[in-house]
Amino acid sequence: MGRYALLVAIGEYADARLSQLRSPEQDAERLAVVLEDTEIGGFDRVDVLRDATDAQVRTALDQILSDRDRDDLVLVYFSCHGQVTDQRRLYFACTNTDYDHPAGSSIARSFVNELMEDCPAAGRILLLDCCFSGAFAQGFKAASTGPLDGQVGHGYVVMTASDEYEYAFEEDSMSLESPRVSIFTDVMLQGLASGAADLDGDGRVTIDELFRYTHEAVVRRRPDQKPKLFAYSVEPNLFIARAATRNDIPDATRPAAAHSASARGPGQPAAASGSTLNRQHLVVARGIRAMAEPISRTLGPMGRMVVVPDEDGAYLETADAETVAAMFRPADRRDELGASYIRQMVTMMRAETGDGAGTAAVLAQAMVRRASEALRTGANPVALKRGIEHAASQADAAVAAMTRDLASKEELRALAATVSFDPAAGEIIAEAFDKIGREGVIAVVQSQTPGLELKLTEGMLLQSGLISNYFITDASRMEAIL
Repeated sequence: MGRYALLVAIGEYADARLSQLRSPEQDAERLAVVLEDTEIGGFDRVDVLRDATDAQVRTALDQILSDRDRDDLVLVYFSCHGQVTDQRRLYFACTNTDYDHPAGSSIARSFVNELMEDCPAAGRILLLDCCFSGAFAQGFKAASTGPLDGQVGHGYVVMTASDEYEYAFEEDSMSLESPRVSIFTDVMLQGLASGAADLDGDGRVTIDELFRYTHEAVVRRRPDQKPKLFAYSVEPNLFIARAATRNDIPDATRPAAAHSASARGPGQPAAASGSTLNRQHLVVARGIRAMAEPISRTLGPMGRMVVVPDEDGAYLETADAETVAAMFRPADRRDELGASYIRQMVTMMRAETGDGAGTAAVLAQAMVRRASEALRTGANPVALKRGIEHAASQADAAVAAMTRDLASKEELRALAATVSFDPAAGEIIAEAFDKIGREGVIAVVQSQTPGLELKLTEGMLLQSGLISNYFITDASRMEAIL
C-alpha cells in the first residue's frame, strides 16, 4: 500500500483584491513534515506546490490522483483563498486568479471532486483550509455534516475548515516564536504530532478521530468557524497517521501556536508550542536510521553477521561496522545524506580509537530519534543542541573516570580476541604487544602462506617512497632535489 500526498499552498496573489496570506506555505511545510515522519504519517511521497498558477495545480492534481493503484491512499490539501459565486459555486484561488473571473483562472470545486471520485486509490482524503470550504458539499454524494463515529475506511472523505458561509481564520497574533498560522491546520497538526487526536488510544488516528479533535479545538478558539466532514462510500479503518508519541496534555484540544497574553484568561496556562521538526531534520534522521540499523545487529552477546551488497551487486557477510558502513547503499536515495554521516563517524572512530564504531552508530541513532521526538513536541533546536553537547561532555567525564589500563597479557588477549572475532588472532596480538611494548608498531600484512605468523624486527623502520609526486623536481629521474 502506497501513501501519497499533494499539498497546495497559495499565499501570494497577483490580483490585489485577493489579500496576501502568511500561513499557507509554512502550514504546508509543517504538514509535510508530519506526513513524511515515519513515526507518524509514514507517507512514501509528499509534494508541496507553492504559489502556483491554476494550470500548474491542475497538472499536479491529475498526476498524483491518476497514477495510483487500488491499494493506495492519497491525500490532497489546499491552503488558499476560497471564492464562492452567487450561484454558490466554490473555486480555489491560485496565484494568477482574476477576482472577477474565477472560472477561467481558478480551480473549480467540480474539477477537484471529479478527479477525487475517479481516482483508483482505495483511500482518498481531501483537506480544505480556505474560506467557505463547506460549499464543497454542494452535489457531494452521500454528504454528511457530522462525525462518522469511527466508521471511516476505504472511500472518499472531505474535511473542511469551515461551513459554506464562514471564513477560515489565521491567528491574530504575530511574533518570531509564533508566526501567523491557520487555526484549522495548526490544531490539526497539533493533534497528529502529539498523538492527542488518537481519541480511543489504539495507537492510530483515523479521519473521524482527527475531525472530532479538530472540530472541538477550532470551535473553542473561534466559535464562528466550524469545520465540517463529508464522506462517500466509506468503510472502517481508514487511518491517516500513527500515534506513536502521544503526549499527556491536560487539555488535548489546546492549540499548538502560542496565544498573546491578551487572548488568555487569568490563570490560563500558555499553549503548548508547535512542532519544530522540519523536513531537513527528517531527511537526516531517515538516513541515519537506515545505516545504523544493520550495524546495530552486529553488537552484543546476540550479535550476528549481516549481509551487505557492494557497488557491483556482490554480497558480503560481515560483522564489522566499518565494512558495513563502507559498502552499505540505501535503497532510497533520500537516505544517503544521513547514511554518509554515520559512514564518516565510523571512519573517524576507527582512526581515533581503533574500535567502538558500532556502539557509536547505535548511540547516534538513539540520540537522533529522541531529538526528533523532542522537536516534534516543540523543543527549541538550539537549546536542544546545547543540551546534547552538555550531556555528551558529562558522559565523556563519567566514562573517563571508569577507564583503566589493561593490567596483564591475559586481559589484552581477551580484548584482542573480542575485537577480531578470532581467539587465534587475539593470542598472536597479545604476544606481539608483550614483546614490543605499548609504544611499538604492529603491521598486519597479507601472507602467501596459510595461518597467522608473528615476525619480530628489531630497530627502526623508516617508510620510504614518495608522499606525493608533486615534490619531484627532476621528472626524468623521479627525484626530489632540494
